[in-house]
Amino acid sequence: MVNSVGTFQPNTLQWSVQTAQTVDNTAANTKHYTCTGFRVVHIHANQEFLINFGTAEANCGANDLEVEAGSYSLAIPDAIGDDVIMNLLAASSDDVTLRVVLS
Repeated sequence: MVNSVGTFQPNTLQWSVQTAQTVDNTAANTKHYTCTGFRVVHIHANQEFLINFGTAEANCGANDLEVEAGSYSLAIPDAIGDDVIMNLLAASSDDVTLRVVLS
């Protein structure tokens, strides 16, 4: 059985490479990415980070998912509404450099 992220449709494949960002662990400095219209987010981080998805910009906090340093491809949830915002923040006192590609 093959798992699929979505159906390929000619002339609809798109990429949006975001500017690399460095962020500390101050909640007010949470980085926000508009993911509306995209299916997958590719993230590379050099330190552990916090992540959440919502319908509006929101600061990351203690109850958000903590992810180890590395490279990840995540499906962007579409069950939360038409507007999807991804919020990222460093999980520790070390700054994290984030590289994000939306597809």
